[in-house]
Amino acid sequence: MQAMVSKYMRMLQGVLTTTQAIDNSIQRNKEVYNFLCLLNYGGMFYVLFITSVVMLTSYFVTIPFYYTIASEAPESLWQGRLLALYFYINIVLNYILILYGGVQSIYCSRNDLPMFDVSTHEDWTKCDRCDRFVPPRTRHCSICDRCILKRDHHCFFTGCCVGFYNQRYFIMYNLHGALSCFAALCYLKSYLGSHYVELFSEEFFKYTLPYALVAWILGYVAFQIFLMVILFYLILMTGIMCAYFVIWQGNLMISGQTSYEFVKGNKYYQSNISEHLRSVFGRYWALNILFPMPQFKQENDGTTWSSSSTKFL
Repeated sequence: MQAMVSKYMRMLQGVLTTTQAIDNSIQRNKEVYNFLCLLNYGGMFYVLFITSVVMLTSYFVTIPFYYTIASEAPESLWQGRLLALYFYINIVLNYILILYGGVQSIYCSRNDLPMFDVSTHEDWTKCDRCDRFVPPRTRHCSICDRCILKRDHHCFFTGCCVGFYNQRYFIMYNLHGALSCFAALCYLKSYLGSHYVELFSEEFFKYTLPYALVAWILGYVAFQIFLMVILFYLILMTGIMCAYFVIWQGNLMISGQTSYEFVKGNKYYQSNISEHLRSVFGRYWALNILFPMPQFKQENDGTTWSSSSTKFL
């Protein structure tokens, strides 16, 4: 188990190092910048598309089929639909708060006038692109072209950076996204098992996209079923990505690091798990799992950090 965790962390560090190298090369290549901006809009469109399609399909097709036909329990239909609404509302609210928190996390941009403040602390550094002194853990995003408080990474699915004020919503967005994808897959598996073939059977190969495509072209499979098979893969891929982001961000949150600090091996701001949780979620951090809690503020302003040279255990 320990070997698997170590292998995963090495793989994650390699991904983050590659991401950092791409970020540093953006300003030197206009074509790369334009492509990443296009990817930004594409990622946001994908989130809107997959969220809407999965919600509508589950609410009106797969959930009613599961409770009224597959399990023959129509009196429980409202429970399934209520669960779908709960996940949908959480996902939408957390997504909106990610965007709002992304704006709050902006410390400065290159369009701001240089600020020379006598209260600037010794641990502040100067951003050459913005020509301003910035707090510790604040880094410049080449895509947003702004300095972000406690910048972790730029998320193409939200079109903004994950920083101090929206990391909590980013984690919860992906947590509810992963759980909702798992639930949607269960309902969709039941639907396809009745209208197509069972997933865990000798005919599982019929779930491969090439087979489903050829079967639809030849008229052996209805177009609706072919779309359901495509949706199955989209939900599976989205769920895996959301689970990955939860593991990634959860590890960084527990260790008290950002992605950049993890790559660089910087452990200056590590304390204990309780303080790390309150720094991200606020005092009543557990309530954020149930529902977004923006009224519970974090115990910091994103500009002042206490450093420690003690290794986190």
